[in-house]
Amino acid sequence: MISVHPKIIVKEEFKVIGIRRRVHVQGRESIQLWEDFMARIPEIKNTVNTDWSYSFCLYESDFNIQDMSDNVEIDFLAGVEVSDFESIPTGMTTKLVPTQKYAVFTSDNSRKIYNYIYGDWARNSGYELAETDDFECYDLRYNPGDLAHSRLEIYVPIK
Repeated sequence: MISVHPKIIVKEEFKVIGIRRRVHVQGRESIQLWEDFMARIPEIKNTVNTDWSYSFCLYESDFNIQDMSDNVEIDFLAGVEVSDFESIPTGMTTKLVPTQKYAVFTSDNSRKIYNYIYGDWARNSGYELAETDDFECYDLRYNPGDLAHSRLEIYVPIK
C-alpha cells in the first residue's frame, strides 16, 4: 500500500540519539546499522517512546536524488527520540530536528514510494522540497519479519 496523497503537517522540534554511518542505499551495511542500533537501545536512558524509531537520510547539498542507485553511499542515522542530550552512550551521536513542514507518506515499500515522491509527486504537488533531511518513522505497524504487511511513514521536508 502506498499513500499517494500525503498528509501535510508541521512537526515540532525533537531530539534524537542514535548511530550514524555511511552506507550503500541498498547494501547490507544499512541492515547491520539497524541491528547494531537495536541491540544498543537499552543504553539510551532518556527515551521518549521506544515504540517509534527513526532513520534519517542526512542531507548533503551536492546530492541529487536523480543520482540515487543501489551503489550510492549516504550518511544514515538510526535513532530514537529523547527528552534531552544529557546522557549520550559511547559511539552514539545526537540530532536536533528543527520544526519543519512535511509531506508524510505511508508505505509498505520505501524504494517504490521514494521513486514516486521524488519523481511525479515532487514535480506536480505544488510544494517545493526543503533542503534538509528526510526521514522514515517506524512504529508498531512495522514488522521486519513481515515486510509485506508492514507500514512505515516517510517524512519529506517541504516549503
